[in-house]
Amino acid sequence: MLPFMGDELLRGDQVKLVPTIREDMPEFARWAQDIEGQRLLRRGLVYPFTLQEIERWFSGERDEHFFSFSIRTLDDDRLVGQLAIKDVMWQARNCSFFILIGDKSDRGKGYGTDAVQVMLKYCFQEMNLYRVGLEVMEYNPAAIRSYKKRWLY
Repeated sequence: MLPFMGDELLRGDQVKLVPTIREDMPEFARWAQDIEGQRLLRRGLVYPFTLQEIERWFSGERDEHFFSFSIRTLDDDRLVGQLAIKDVMWQARNCSFFILIGDKSDRGKGYGTDAVQVMLKYCFQEMNLYRVGLEVMEYNPAAIRSYKKRWLY
């Protein structure tokens, strides 16, 4: 039996997952201007969202099928990315997710890998899900290497 987990449930070795708050929106909007980063995240139309569009997306009502987290460093509580658990199908006990490490200078430092590890712990131990999936773009070799190395079974 797994032990009861407190604050460490959403904490990894380098990052923690925290609720997304309105104060994070300007940084999300800045990241949305990075077309290269957006292309790594999306399979469809890439568009540089404005702060108002991101705030409109954020202001939606709570959805039991979508859980948004901000990724913050443990060292200095700096916002480095966003991760969302989405398409939760409670009866089938599965979901998918997306992750973005916002600034190019923060990519390749293990923040995303650590955040995904924390998210998986949360999905399996807290949400009692059975399967977590994702779509990754073929032209995102860094993400593919990370997922294959750590989580592909």
